[in-house]
Amino acid sequence: MFLPNMAFAVSAFILAGGKSSRMGTNKALLPFEGVPLVVRQVSKLRTLIGDVRVVGPPEIYTSLGLPVVADVEPNLGPLGGIATALDVSRSEWNLILAVDLVNMTREWLGRLVREACGRDVDAVVPRTERGLEPLCAMYRKSCQASLCEALQRGERSVVGWLQTAPGLRRLELGPEIWQEYDCAGGLFANLNTPDDYQRCQKQHGQP
Repeated sequence: MFLPNMAFAVSAFILAGGKSSRMGTNKALLPFEGVPLVVRQVSKLRTLIGDVRVVGPPEIYTSLGLPVVADVEPNLGPLGGIATALDVSRSEWNLILAVDLVNMTREWLGRLVREACGRDVDAVVPRTERGLEPLCAMYRKSCQASLCEALQRGERSVVGWLQTAPGLRRLELGPEIWQEYDCAGGLFANLNTPDDYQRCQKQHGQP
């Protein structure tokens, strides 16, 4: 389900700069379906979008043959990672995906891209019972100035920025949209602990 008409309008970035403190090791390098998790995520996005890059330490990921962008300023969390992505992006719209959102499907990600393109908004963000899911979302280049201002004033929460940024036009996609793509449940589940990893491995039929 490649989206050729959007090849130059959309870029994708996988955030893989976290410290993975609860996992005890870099979760992006955990083996998943025979390859490091970050490689799996890049491969999945490349079936949809031509320009896919990883935001994280180049010294870790370039050895895997992946295009990597170093954080403009390290240790600013996912909000800093999104700011870096928008800073280097060549596209109007940008798909941001956390490396550990392993249950994302091509069908859902394609729907997310289509929901954003052509809309007169700055961000398209799914909403679940937990609240906004900003690490599987679409961000326009127009967000860049607002992001930089938020980081300068000490904001580190992506949700906090989304909810308080003056003038930011946000479209939320509720369950009536994404549940169609969540037949097995857990579409937005992430991997934070070794137990999460083992459970997800079993769900995907891995030993």
